[in-house]
Amino acid sequence: MIFADLPGIHSRQPRAINRYMNRMALSSLADSDVNLFVIEALRWTDEDEARARRAAPGRPPILLLVNKADRARPKDRLLPFIAEISRKADFAEIVPLSALKRVNSSSCRR
Repeated sequence: MIFADLPGIHSRQPRAINRYMNRMALSSLADSDVNLFVIEALRWTDEDEARARRAAPGRPPILLLVNKADRARPKDRLLPFIAEISRKADFAEIVPLSALKRVNSSSCRR
């Protein structure tokens, strides 16, 4: 397996290096077997929305990782948030996790 940790994709980048990194990240997404889309629990930004719209349904599959689930307050907002986000793109799986507390993230190490 080869894992590629790509930079986030950000819109309206004034610097050439940032635009170049965006192009490289986008081209790498199409060449991968699976993509991980990481967001923060209870937070969906305009940039997240733009990335979700660009995702091609089904190819390659996209796993949505909802990090910092342990910090979601109040807790009863997390499941409705996940249900709403699930309609934004064709996610193969949605996994709430806490990388810090190793909840649903057994491979994460400090």
